Amino acid sequence: MESECCEGNPTLNRMSTAVRRASVVVIGATLMLSGCGESSSPPPQAQAPAPALPLDAATVAVLDRGVGEMGMFEFAAAEATFAEVLKTHPALYEARLNHAIAILNQTGDGTQARAIELLDGILKDHPGDYHAEYCQGLGYLFLGDPGRALPRFQRVAAQQGADPYAQFYVAQCSELQGDLAAARGFYTRAAELDPYLRSALLGLQRVQARLGDDGASAAALEGFQRLADNPRSHLAEFKYTRMGSIGEAVLPQSPPRAVVRQPGPIVAALDAMPIDGLPPAPGIVVALVPAADINGDGTLDFVAQVDFVEESRVERRFVRSGANGRWTMDASTADALRRGRHMWGDLNNDGMVDVVFGRVDAATRIIGGGMWLGWAQQTAPGKWRSWTFAGMAEPGDDVVLCADLDHDGDLDLLFTNATGSGVMWNLGRAGAVEPIAWERREIPGTLTSARATAADLDNDGDLDLLLWSAGGAAAQVWKNDRLWAWSRDPALSAFESSGPGAVVVFRRNEDGHPAIATLVDGYGGGTHQAMQLWESSQGTWTAGPRTAVTNALALWVTDLSGSGHANIVVLENDAPIGPVPTSPIPVIPAPASAALAILDAHGGLVERINGVPAGLELAVIDARGPVGVAPAVTAGGPARWMAPGSGRWPYAALSFRGRIDPSQQMRTNASGIGTRMDARIGGEWVARDALPWRGGGNSQALEPIAVGLGDATSADFVAIDWPDAVTQTELGIAAGSQTVVETQRQISSCPVIFAWNGSSYQFVTDCLGVGGIGFLAGIERSASGSLRAVYPPARPWERVAIGGADALVAQDGAYQIRLGEPMEEACYLDAARLVAWDVPAGWQVAMDERMGVNGAPPTGEACFFRAATQPISAVVAVGGADESDQSKAISARDGKAADFGAADPRFIGRLGKEAVLTLEFPTALDGHAGDPALLVDGWVEYPYSSTGFAMWQASAPYQALSMEARDPVTGAWKSVVAEYGYPAGMSRRAVFPVPRSALPPGCTALRLRTTMEIYVDRVELAWFEPCPQARRVTAPLLTASVVDAGFAARVPHPQRRPDYDYARRAPLWDCRKQPGLYTQFGECTPLLAAIDDAVAIFGAGEEVQLRFDAAKTPRPAPGMIRTWVLEVDGWCKDMDMLTGDGATLGPLPFREGKSATPARDALHAQFNVRWAGGR
Repeated sequence: MESECCEGNPTLNRMSTAVRRASVVVIGATLMLSGCGESSSPPPQAQAPAPALPLDAATVAVLDRGVGEMGMFEFAAAEATFAEVLKTHPALYEARLNHAIAILNQTGDGTQARAIELLDGILKDHPGDYHAEYCQGLGYLFLGDPGRALPRFQRVAAQQGADPYAQFYVAQCSELQGDLAAARGFYTRAAELDPYLRSALLGLQRVQARLGDDGASAAALEGFQRLADNPRSHLAEFKYTRMGSIGEAVLPQSPPRAVVRQPGPIVAALDAMPIDGLPPAPGIVVALVPAADINGDGTLDFVAQVDFVEESRVERRFVRSGANGRWTMDASTADALRRGRHMWGDLNNDGMVDVVFGRVDAATRIIGGGMWLGWAQQTAPGKWRSWTFAGMAEPGDDVVLCADLDHDGDLDLLFTNATGSGVMWNLGRAGAVEPIAWERREIPGTLTSARATAADLDNDGDLDLLLWSAGGAAAQVWKNDRLWAWSRDPALSAFESSGPGAVVVFRRNEDGHPAIATLVDGYGGGTHQAMQLWESSQGTWTAGPRTAVTNALALWVTDLSGSGHANIVVLENDAPIGPVPTSPIPVIPAPASAALAILDAHGGLVERINGVPAGLELAVIDARGPVGVAPAVTAGGPARWMAPGSGRWPYAALSFRGRIDPSQQMRTNASGIGTRMDARIGGEWVARDALPWRGGGNSQALEPIAVGLGDATSADFVAIDWPDAVTQTELGIAAGSQTVVETQRQISSCPVIFAWNGSSYQFVTDCLGVGGIGFLAGIERSASGSLRAVYPPARPWERVAIGGADALVAQDGAYQIRLGEPMEEACYLDAARLVAWDVPAGWQVAMDERMGVNGAPPTGEACFFRAATQPISAVVAVGGADESDQSKAISARDGKAADFGAADPRFIGRLGKEAVLTLEFPTALDGHAGDPALLVDGWVEYPYSSTGFAMWQASAPYQALSMEARDPVTGAWKSVVAEYGYPAGMSRRAVFPVPRSALPPGCTALRLRTTMEIYVDRVELAWFEPCPQARRVTAPLLTASVVDAGFAARVPHPQRRPDYDYARRAPLWDCRKQPGLYTQFGECTPLLAAIDDAVAIFGAGEEVQLRFDAAKTPRPAPGMIRTWVLEVDGWCKDMDMLTGDGATLGPLPFREGKSATPARDALHAQFNVRWAGGR
C-alpha cells in the first residue's frame, strides 16, 4: 500500500513501531466501487493461536528486527526478515501474520492479492482470527472491493466492539455500498469510542449531508475542524500505523510486567539543603531564587540573597550545582546580579543564558542608585556585563514576563508601570550603546502595576497575555493579533471580573485544551481563600471547580509525583500574613504550620503536606523533578529544602533549545521559551509547555520541563510545537535529563518537480515560488506607530526548464511529470503544459524567468542566442573587503557555487554581510549584435514571512541582486537596475536582460551586489536575437491526478543546495495542512486543462501526476536540439505565522481583475470535495 522504499526521515519512520499510534485517511465517498457481497453472519468461534514453544533469543531478535523494519516503512525488507523466521518456524503465527502484513503494505502489482491469500491460510488454521480478517478487509478495500471487505470488518467489529477503527471501516464500506443509515451508526460509534478519530467525524459529515441533515453535518464538520491542530487527533489512511492497531505487526506475548512503586512521600521532609560555602554569621540567606543551568551540568543553579543586616549590606551570590547532588555558593557577591525580579533567558541567542532584573523600589534599595530595569549579559561562561536598556526603560518600569511575543526568534519583555503596561520588543540587532536594540511600546488600556503570564489561549499558535493586579482587584486578557498588535478577548470577560490574585495557565492532559488556575478571595496581606479553575472547550471559557484553601500565598502547576498528571499546588499559611518590616530589609516569617495543598488538575484535593515554611518556592532542578527550597532561619544557618521523595515515579527532564548552533539558521529563541510539548506515555497523553508555571508573577527561571513517566520506562514519543510553528517528533524519551534541539528543516517549500528519465523520477527543481500568496514583503508604519503588513501580488505563472531531450523519456506512451508538496504548504494548480523548444545546432534557448523585483518584468518567453561568453574574472568582496577569486566556482553548473560569505545566523535567507560579485568579460557588452543578458544559474535560500518581519525589526536590509556597470573611461560604477531580482527558488537559470541604454559605451564589467543568501553556480553573458528556425512543440495533456504519494527524502548538499530522492518517500512527516476543501484523490484532468482559475488543490505529502501524450508529440527534426519546458499556472501558500491567510486554505485565488465563473465553481464542486486540515 506504500512505497517499498519509504525511508524519509529515519527518526520519524521509527515512530510507528515505538508509538503504536493509530492514525488515518478517508476514501472519497464518490468512488464508484462494486463488489459481490459476502455473508456477515457471526464468525466461527475464534480460536486463539496455539501457545508457541518458548522461542530462542535469536528468533525473537529477528522478529523484533522485522517489526522495526515495518515501523520504518521498509516493507520489502520486513517481508524478507519474516520469511527468514518462517524457514525455521513455518507455523509460527506471529511470523505468518507479520509476513502477510508486510506484503499487504507494499505497492507492487499483485501484492494485496498475495497478502490476502496468505491470510486465507492463517484463517484456515485459526478460524475467526480477527487480525487476519481485519487485514483481509483492508486489502479488499484498498483494491476497491468494499463488498468483500464489509463482512470481514463486521465480524471484527463484533469481536472487538471497543476498537474504533473496526467500526470506522464498517461505516466506510457501508457508505461506499450506499447504506447511509448503517454508515451513520457506525461512524457515530467510532467517534464515540475515539473522539480524536477525525476521519469518523468527516465520514459522519458526509453521510449526514447525503441524508439531508444539514445541522448534524455542520456539527460533525465543526468537530473535525476543531481537532485540526490537536496532536491527539488522527486520521484513518492507507498507511501503515494509520489503519488501526489491529492491522499492525505483532510480537509474541511476554509475561506482564510487574508494576511496583516504592512507598514513601513525594517530597521529603524539610531539611538543610546540601549547599557548601554558606556565609558565616551574621550573614543570612534570606532568599534562594531559582535561576537556570548556568554551568551547563544539567542541574538548576540558584541565586541566593545574603543579607548582612547590621552592616546594611546585601549580596547576591550564585549557588552552583556540583557533584554528588550538592551545590556550592560563591564566596562573594556577583556584581552583575541585582535585586528585583529575575527573568532568565538567552536574550541575544548566543547560546549563553542572560538575566533581566526588575525595578527595585526606593524603600528597599540598599546599595547604589537608579535601580531601574537592567539586564546582565553573559559574555563568556561565568563572565557578566551589566546593561540598563539605555534610552528605552523609564524610571517607573518594572519587568514581569520574558517570552517571544512576536514569534520572531528573540525574547521580548513585558513591562508595567503606574500608567499601564507594554512590551519591550527585542529588535534582534545591536543597539547604538548596548548589544541589543530594544523598542518600548505601551499597550493602550492595559492594567497598571500588573503581574503577567503568557499562553496560547485561543489555539492559534501565538502567545496571548494575561494581566492581573497582585491583590486581585482587576485582570485583563489580551489576544495577540501579531505585528505588535493586541486586542481584548471578550471570551474571558468573566475570568477578568473574578478577582484573580495569582494565575497559572496549563493544558489538560486529556484534550490539550488550556485551563487557568487562580487564587481568589483575597484577604489581608495578599493571601487568598479559594483556588478557582477556568476551563475551555470549543473556544468557550467557563468557571470550573472552586476549591477552598487557607490563607493561600502562592500557586504552582507541576507534576509533584512523576505520574504524568499535573498538580495544582497551593501554599497555605496558618494566618493571613504580609511582609513584616524589619529595618532595613523585609523578612518573611516562616510559620511551622504552613502547608502545601496538592490538588489534581480539576481542583480536587489529593493530599496536604504540613510542616512547610511560608517562604517556600518550588523549582524543577533536573530529572529528580520539582523540589521545595526556602531561605535560612538563622544567621550562618543553611537554606532549607524539601528534597525529592522516595514515593515518586521517574521523570524525563526536557530542556528545549532553539537556535544555539551558529552554523544553523533557526527561528526559535535559543532558550526554547514558549515551546509546546505533548508526550505519549503508557497509552496516555501528557501536556506541558515551556512557559511560567508559578502563579505569583514574580521571577521567571529557565528550568527543564519535568515529564512524569509513571510506571513506564520511557515516553513512546514527544510531539513538539516550537514557537516558530515548526513541528517535531522525538521518540523513546527515557528518564533523565535531555536537551531537545529544534530540527533544522524547512517548514514550507514550493512544489517540487520530478521527471521520468527512463530509469527514475529525477528531481528537477521547484516551481511557483513567484506565485506565493500572502508573502510578507515589507512593513509599513503609520505616524501613530501601528504596523501594516505589505503583501505584494503573486505572479500566477512560471516557465520551468526541465532539461534537454533526454530529461524526459516516454513510459507507457506518456511523458510523466510529478509535482509534489514536500512541506507545509498548499498548491493551487490552475494549468500545466509540457512544451519543447527545438533550435538548430549552435543555438541555445533560455526562458526569460526570474523573481522580478525591479526593472523590466520577466515575460516567460523563450529567448534565443548563439553568441555567449563567460567572465574571464569573477571576484567576490564580502562586507566591502575579504576579496576572493571565484572564477572557477562560476565556470560550470556543477552544484558548487561561489562563496558569498557566511549566512546571517539570525535570519533564514540573509547573508551576514553584503556580497559583491565583480565580473570581467573579454569583450564589450555592446560589441555584439543582439540584446545582452546575464544568465545566472543558481539557487536561493528563501526566507519566510516571519523572518522578513524579524529582519525589518533588526533593520537588516534584505536586498535582491542589484546590477551595476563600470564606465571604462572613468572607472566609476553606474547602476543598471537596483534590486533587479533573483533565481526564484531551487537550482535553476535566471535571466537578467542588460538594457543597452543603461550601459556605458565599451563596458566590459558588471557587478552584482546582494544581502540575500544566493548561491551563484554559473554565470554567462549572452546576446539574444531572433531564431526563425526555432519551433515550439506542445505535448497534449493526457491525464492529471492528485495522489497521496508521501514525502520524497530531502538530500542535503553543501551550500544548502536542495535535492530530493523520489524513490525514498516517507508516508508520514511532521507537518500540517491548512484546513479546507482539497481536490479528491484520483483523476482531475478538467481542472488543469485550461487557464481558468479552476484549481487542483493539494497539500503536504501529496502530488499531481501529469501524463502527456508522447505519440502526439513530434520528435525534433534532424539537426535540431530540444529543450523541455513545463509551463505551470497557479499559486502556492505556506503556513508561516505571518503569511497572509496562511492558517487557512481559503480564500481561493483569482487572477487580477477576475472573479468566479459558473464553470469554475462547477469544477470545484465536482473535484474539490476532500476536506483536510491540521496534523
